[in-house]
Amino acid sequence: MQEEIPFNIGHRIPEGQLRAVPDDLDEMHRAVDWLVERATSAKSAVERARMLGLAGGYAGIVGDVDRASRLLREAIELAQQAEDPKITLTLHIRLADAIAGSGRPQDAAELLETQILRIHEDPTLEPLRDFAHQHLGKALIEAGEIQAGIDHLEHALRIRQEKGDPDLRASTEQGLRVARESPEKHGT
Repeated sequence: MQEEIPFNIGHRIPEGQLRAVPDDLDEMHRAVDWLVERATSAKSAVERARMLGLAGGYAGIVGDVDRASRLLREAIELAQQAEDPKITLTLHIRLADAIAGSGRPQDAAELLETQILRIHEDPTLEPLRDFAHQHLGKALIEAGEIQAGIDHLEHALRIRQEKGDPDLRASTEQGLRVARESPEKHGT
């Protein structure tokens, strides 16, 4: 995707919570619509999958989990047809996040466990291991499996410390704080 999204897609995870919220709800809704519209004229299946995947991710952030799931499933199908395992894995992780956001964190955890197995089987997917463990940890926490969630977040944190990205580390550390400080109220 060459064109920059002309809407505010900023989002953050408020302290004490596990889920992202948009900086500007209306702008993010408009961004979802814009991405879906642009995806119709994408030059390739991979480009269309990327656009629909972004739209699905943002739809999940604004709380439209049904639309997020539909968009992400369509994007996964396109990425699989294009035989792009990295995009396919990323989209499955986003889909799991939408599933967790719909109140089914255990189903999300099962999908994420499957994706982690795919990473074990395909070394080209290794750069996404921390992303998968991060989301699995959050899903498990939301499912009430606090210690298992902490274990996955700690695994993600170790990888992210090696990567040296302070934003990724901060996100994981926040998830760990939520799990450790108030496991009965995990921000959902």
